[in-house]
This record gives sequence, C-alpha cells and structure tokens, in this order.
Amino acid sequence: EAIFAGNVIAKKGQLIIAADKMIARYSNNNNNEIFGHTKKVKNVNKPLNWKINQILATGNVKIDTGKEIAYGSEAEYDLINATIILNKNVKLIQ
Repeated sequence: EAIFAGNVIAKKGQLIIAADKMIARYSNNNNNEIFGHTKKVKNVNKPLNWKINQILATGNVKIDTGKEIAYGSEAEYDLINATIILNKNVKLIQ
C-alpha cells in the first residue's frame, strides 16, 4: 500500500477523487493476492503486475463523476467492483 497526504487527487477516466489523505492498496494480477504493509512475493523471477484495487480517502473528500459531485469525510473506492462508499457528513450535488 501507498499513503499520500496533502491535497491528494486521484483520477480515472472522468472520475476525480480529492481528499486530504489517501491510501492506495495494490494487488498483483499474477496471483490476485492483496498486499498491505507486508509484501509477499512467491516467485521473484515472475514479472509483477501491480494494480491499485482500492483507495481509502479521508478528510474533505470530494468525488466528481462529471455529472454529480459528492462530499464527505471518508470514502472507499473499490476499483475491482467499481463502487464508491462515501461516509460521514455526506452531501450530493446533481
């Protein structure tokens, strides 16, 4: 996982997520294992294909889909299932 702090912006297509802090969690598409603080590599000779599978955003979260803008204190973006859960002080503007 990687931690980013201070006016962080993540973009995917038209989706923009902005927050004070984000944690990106990665998976290795070769074996679909999800990694946190400890990296587990079964075969170091095998090429690794790391992809972000989840983003946790906290603090002044803003989600802009291009059609709607939502605000909240916390968000969890699941890239595998293409879902976003926004929590605490949520406001949606269409």
